[in-house]
Amino acid sequence: IKPNIAPQWQWYPVRLSQPASRQLLASLISLLPGTCSAQVQHHRQRTNQLLLHVLDQHTDWRKSVAALEQQLAGLLYLEHVAEVRS
Repeated sequence: IKPNIAPQWQWYPVRLSQPASRQLLASLISLLPGTCSAQVQHHRQRTNQLLLHVLDQHTDWRKSVAALEQQLAGLLYLEHVAEVRS
């Protein structure tokens, strides 16, 4: 039986405001099934991003990552989820 997968590299706009929080999110994302964080891009003027490898680009992986990000923000003192800027 051939597995039904569609791997791809994807950028995810990170809304966490602190660099350490973004690094922690990247580490936690790699614990989710079918996802792996590869790079964190920090920008002062633009949206910070994570480069992720997803095993199946057709799944709702963004919803899972966004939920994880929101939960992490709720756990961290003085952390907030910023608006995504393009």
